[in-house]
Amino acid sequence: MNKTKKYVLLYVDEADLDKTLGDLGKLKFVTDIVMSEYPNIKREYHTEDKEKEDYRVI
Repeated sequence: MNKTKKYVLLYVDEADLDKTLGDLGKLKFVTDIVMSEYPNIKREYHTEDKEKEDYRVI
């Protein structure tokens, strides 16, 4: 929670997400709800060995 900038980060289980969003939306002091983009971020990385390329002798 940040009192000076007036925001809060809230972590919620996915199972309770719909109910929690509905409850938060009903509160008069809640002006905006932003969902995390974490589920949409690509989390697969290449397994190629780039170290040989980085330390080549010129």
